Amino acid sequence: MNKTALRIKKIRNELGLSRKDLANKVGVSISSVESWELGRRVPSWEIFDKLSPILHATKSYLVGTSDDRYGIEEWSKNTGYSVRSLKKDLEKLIASGGSSGDLDKDIATVVVSFDEYNDTSNEIEDNLQMSLIKSVEYLNKIENEEVANQLQRFSEKKFNSMDATAIANGLDFLITAFEKTRENQAEYFSAMVSLGQIINNNNDDYEGAIKNITDLIRFIEKQNKKASDD
Repeated sequence: MNKTALRIKKIRNELGLSRKDLANKVGVSISSVESWELGRRVPSWEIFDKLSPILHATKSYLVGTSDDRYGIEEWSKNTGYSVRSLKKDLEKLIASGGSSGDLDKDIATVVVSFDEYNDTSNEIEDNLQMSLIKSVEYLNKIENEEVANQLQRFSEKKFNSMDATAIANGLDFLITAFEKTRENQAEYFSAMVSLGQIINNNNDDYEGAIKNITDLIRFIEKQNKKASDD
């Protein structure tokens, strides 16, 4: 059986189309589709023009002269995005029903979304990294060598936007906590060291670390309650 026969049948099944469905979309008889899939006949070039957008495959792939189903490899070379990433998001677009019926337009849509995501992500990472640096500079004023060592370690790291957001929020909390625990900072220092160890992935006692941080939160809650009662 030739590649054209195998590929038409395989993609048709992947898309959940019956032979009748495909025949209606192309404008041919069911027997024509059957004959293509059994390798008895090969579609005309005009039919390949119709099959390509319906099956979301390039004509060269359907004919069997290329193994690049979507024509992604050239896009990958020109944009720098991996074939795997482009294929994954293109298939998501097709599965969602958002395909335009033109593979190049669909791939362009995916590339634009990648560009927009990367621009936003890079901006978020840069802003949060600055936030981390400022927080670290503030917290480094604390005269506690162990805390300072933990801070120094993760101030030199480059975090992705999700990690940076969580850490920046954690540092904002710790700055507030430092201000509220000036009179009794034993719990603060314990929690600070634990948080630093978690961030730096060098703390095997996670339960103990979480307990230290929880104790600090409870201590601050008591401080806040006391302040509001007064």
